[in-house]
Amino acid sequence: MNIREVEQKDFPEWHRLRCSLYPECTKEQLHSELESIYFRRTVVGELDYSVWVAEQSPEKLVGFVEMSIRNNVEEYESDRVGYVESLFVDENFRRNGVARDLVKNGLEWIFQNNCTEVIVDTDKSYVGACAFYLNLGFVEILQRENEVFYKKNCGSENESRCFAV
Repeated sequence: MNIREVEQKDFPEWHRLRCSLYPECTKEQLHSELESIYFRRTVVGELDYSVWVAEQSPEKLVGFVEMSIRNNVEEYESDRVGYVESLFVDENFRRNGVARDLVKNGLEWIFQNNCTEVIVDTDKSYVGACAFYLNLGFVEILQRENEVFYKKNCGSENESRCFAV
């Protein structure tokens, strides 16, 4: 499995995967976000965005992770916090390390951009996602209604722990 940064030629496949992850959204809305992420590197004011894809072949993507750098994360003093915005792996390719490899590339990008914390939130009912982030060394920091938030420290003194995914 090849993990690499998303390219414009990936739009149809990336869009297809985003539609699977967000079935409640319209295709038009998801495509608009995709273009904003790729061309403007923001959706709603993030400082920067990076997207990594897992490709089975040059024409077939099987997963992606969208990472951002935010400056307005509630309850954090830092003005640069990494954020796992979206993570998705096609059902037929799960439990093979694809998601782990995607997140690892995203964490490296976050660290290279001088962030020392990475946050992710997910629905508490997604038990598999919760276990996945805990297994990667994220720790639960907050629960609010149906959401649970996890954090991973990636400062220079924690670099080896950060990438031990």
